[in-house]
Amino acid sequence: KYIASMHATNHVNLINNISSKDNYYQNHTTEKFHYIYFNNDCSESAFLAAGFVIEVANKVATHEFTSAISLVRPPVHHVEHKQPTGFCFFNNVAIVANYILN
Repeated sequence: KYIASMHATNHVNLINNISSKDNYYQNHTTEKFHYIYFNNDCSESAFLAAGFVIEVANKVATHEFTSAISLVRPPVHHVEHKQPTGFCFFNNVAIVANYILN
């Protein structure tokens, strides 16, 4: 829900489904994007990273934690609304900011 609020449906679907594809498809899809690499674990890692950042931010927002830092991979600062790029799958910063603000 929160990921979909910050990224195009096609983008979310790509990340959600790419790990279940064969190596040929993953490699062919990799060639379409700048500095991105797909493998059998990237879907799970991308969604876990986004979920973890939301969980940590929620604990700070509800005063369960006084502060926190999330060290997650893959990184998040290069991704675009409609496509992954720059070794990034989702923009966790934008996702968590939208979550907290809403």
